[in-house]
This record gives sequence, C-alpha cells and structure tokens, in this order.
Amino acid sequence: AEAQRAFLGSLALDPDLPSAHYHLGSMYLSIGQQDRAREHLQRASDLDTNGFLRRRAELLLLELE
Repeated sequence: AEAQRAFLGSLALDPDLPSAHYHLGSMYLSIGQQDRAREHLQRASDLDTNGFLRRRAELLLLELE
C-alpha cells in the first residue's frame, strides 16, 4: 500500500513519468491486478523515449497475454 501511494503521488505530480507508470504496473502485476497492470505498463511503454523501460514494460505486457 505504501509503494502504491508513492507511485500514485509521483503520477499526481507528473502524469507522464514513465518510471512511475512502469513500477506501478509491475506492482499491480505482482498482486494480480492485471487490468491495472496492463494500463500502466502500456503507458510506460508509450512514454519512454530512451527505450529502457519500454523494453521491460513490453516484456511484462507479453506475460499478460
């Protein structure tokens, strides 16, 4: 719950922060909230311009298929 609050707080300050979307998506995936995980992982992939988080997010998205 604390991690979720921290990531959501980061997104409140900057809704386009790829790392917050990635980590929030990873957290949701780990607790079985697949729809929320997919939403945030896809957003991280879309926002990441350098590709590091994009690749990691896309790998996790593959797990959801």
